Amino acid sequence: MKVSLKNFKRIHLLVVIGISLAVARSVFQGQYIIPIGIMMGSAVVLYFLKKRVSEVIYDERDLIIAGKASVYAIQAYSWIAVIMMFVFFYYKDQYPVCGIIAFTLAFSICGLSFIHSFISLYLSEKNPLVRKGILTTTLMLLLL
Repeated sequence: MKVSLKNFKRIHLLVVIGISLAVARSVFQGQYIIPIGIMMGSAVVLYFLKKRVSEVIYDERDLIIAGKASVYAIQAYSWIAVIMMFVFFYYKDQYPVCGIIAFTLAFSICGLSFIHSFISLYLSEKNPLVRKGILTTTLMLLLL
């Protein structure tokens, strides 16, 4: 059964709304495992539904725009998080929890930068053996 792009977008929106409601309710009730299952299940459903779409979902122009948008989003997040990190470090002597928040922001910036660099390096490499080496090296570094 083929699905039109219009119906796919409607179903996608409904799934996102459903995920938001279910995750919010689960977290509010203190159930933190259920949202993981909901996210994984909805990702699988959307994956198989996307394969049934009969029209073009996105083209090269969309991919270029998405790439630029992701770079700008990473830069904006990094700048905002760094500024907030320094503000929280400033107040860590008065409020000890601010130090924890500052370190969390610092590690999230480092993690995001690492993930972005890894994905960029992996996608830019055309040789499959080098790609496998990049993946293996990164996994070994993460395990250390």
